[in-house]
Amino acid sequence: MNDEIELYLDEINIRSILRDFLKNWWLFVLAAVSALLLLSGYENLIHRESYTSGATMVVSAKGKGSADAFADLTTTTGMADVFSDIFSSSILRKLVAEELHVSTGSFRVQAHVIPETNLLIVQVSGEDPRIVHLAIGEVLEHCTDVSEYVFSNAVLDILQPPTVVQRTPDAFSSGRWQKLAAAVACLLMAYVIGAISVLRGTVKTEAAARRRIRGEKLALIGHEEKNRTLRAKLRSVTKAILITNPTTSFGYLESFQKLSFRIHSMMKPKEQKVLLVTSIGENEGKSTVASNLALALAQNGRNVILADFDLRKPAVCKIFDILPQKKNGLWKDTFHLSGTRKLELILSNY
Repeated sequence: MNDEIELYLDEINIRSILRDFLKNWWLFVLAAVSALLLLSGYENLIHRESYTSGATMVVSAKGKGSADAFADLTTTTGMADVFSDIFSSSILRKLVAEELHVSTGSFRVQAHVIPETNLLIVQVSGEDPRIVHLAIGEVLEHCTDVSEYVFSNAVLDILQPPTVVQRTPDAFSSGRWQKLAAAVACLLMAYVIGAISVLRGTVKTEAAARRRIRGEKLALIGHEEKNRTLRAKLRSVTKAILITNPTTSFGYLESFQKLSFRIHSMMKPKEQKVLLVTSIGENEGKSTVASNLALALAQNGRNVILADFDLRKPAVCKIFDILPQKKNGLWKDTFHLSGTRKLELILSNY
């Protein structure tokens, strides 16, 4: 037996997918909440807070005053590039760590040059604000030693003193990331639900019925909303869709009239008296189809007996809103139509 499911574009029913989305709306909520909890867990357990302090320094040549700080911009800019590498090196970080008696991994030193200037920004970051504050001070104290070691004719002056240690903003705690995580989770859940809806081996379109069902198509019964009136919607009354209900649409009624006429035309030449309505799954509408087909045949003046032999989950008595007469077993009942027409019922309750 071949269990492979072949996918055809004409078998995809957008309305069926949207109905599955509405039916499983709580999965979207669960996915969004789960994404936010995972993001929060990452922030609390994995991601650590970071603090940063920085200062701005100017690189100038010896023997020139502050008025000449930008006189030889090309030379000083090249010096600033070299100093940025020195400040970011492990040598200076190791020297500062020894002075503070901490490990080199407890803080980070970064330096970069403002483009087309001789201004150098030095930043120290770490998880402990106290170490960050002490480290930026030690870095600035050793800047003279670094300048004399690298360039004998260069001077490093502090243009802007160290700023107060500030906590580095956590990008994951922003509302933008939270909204993005919730949206991605909902999109993934929509993809999963949509894939399950499309790949589920049920007949959703007329093309799928012609391709998968080995038999002749007699009629197409469209979707019929149960609660059509405003009062029924407000009361949320769930009743079966019978063609004898005055609120039933004309198209739904004509579908069963057409189906009953064709079935009678096929059974009469062979003098067939018994018709079986069944399906391989539950909640596929077999009890509703059987009940409305029996009503359509009875309305056309034919003697019909509708027997509910679903011993696991009988539903005909609920469809006709008939209270069971026995706790368990079969019993007979009658559903009266207009005039002298009636439908005989054999009901079950297990």
